[in-house]
Amino acid sequence: MAFVAFQRGILAGGAPDLTTLILNKARSRSAFLQLLIPGPLPIDLNNPSNVMASETEEIERRASSVANHVCGSMAIVAAAGQQLHFKTIFALQPTLFSKETPSREEQTILGKTEIYIPALVPAFSRTYFAINNVFEHQNACGTTYLDLRRAVQTEKPVYLDLAHMSPRGNDIVAAKLALVIGALP
Repeated sequence: MAFVAFQRGILAGGAPDLTTLILNKARSRSAFLQLLIPGPLPIDLNNPSNVMASETEEIERRASSVANHVCGSMAIVAAAGQQLHFKTIFALQPTLFSKETPSREEQTILGKTEIYIPALVPAFSRTYFAINNVFEHQNACGTTYLDLRRAVQTEKPVYLDLAHMSPRGNDIVAAKLALVIGALP
């Protein structure tokens, strides 16, 4: 919830000090943000180079770290499924970063984010794609993997913020999941 507040603070034109406070709270509770933004708290948004990596190599290294962490977790769940005889399907929630043609409203969200934290959009974009690449190339870490990115490629807005979907977006994803689950033996 803190990350949602952080995003909404940015979208509302929140002051950097408020955004810094919210980001620090979000990072203290999010394993994803801890891997993506390593280092001590508090995070200082007045010095963005200390917050987010701007060099492609460092962003790729962090993205790979997050992807491998997620893949390890998926492998544990898949192994439990085999032992306990349940099927596993993993679907990475699509994010605004993965939308090829954002709507005007979604472009506004991305634009405001880039103003306050310039490195956030490229870092999250690369991380999201690195996770998907790990899943696709490692056969979903031994599990069934469903890529939902293509399901939300529509001209209409489907995101409320960087990661949370509107009712329209949730309906699209739910319909895709229902198809896949319905086809299971």
